[in-house]
Amino acid sequence: MSQVLSDRRSVAANVTTPNVLDGKLGQRLRSDASLRIGATASAVGLMLQFNVSGRVVIDDQEVSSINRYPQDPEDIILVAGAVLDDELIARFRNSTAGAITGIIVVTVQPVG
Repeated sequence: MSQVLSDRRSVAANVTTPNVLDGKLGQRLRSDASLRIGATASAVGLMLQFNVSGRVVIDDQEVSSINRYPQDPEDIILVAGAVLDDELIARFRNSTAGAITGIIVVTVQPVG
């Protein structure tokens, strides 16, 4: 059965958030899994970095400014694999002079 981790966060001007998935059930994987990572923003200029146990899989990529909850497949940025005990780390960086709301959705589908 798949698990969904999500977060909606207001990101102040010129700020990088700490891990927005920190403390969520599923942040550390309990089995090998396939990840579907989607993200959107309320305005242009919001960047996403996504790490899987220190391995950068999305490096400061701008997310869609469509201003709605991410939909599959339109807002999926990456499909990636991960293994047992990997930690999921997602950070938003606002590259503008005003606050932007970012939304991330990570679907974790166990494999094997």
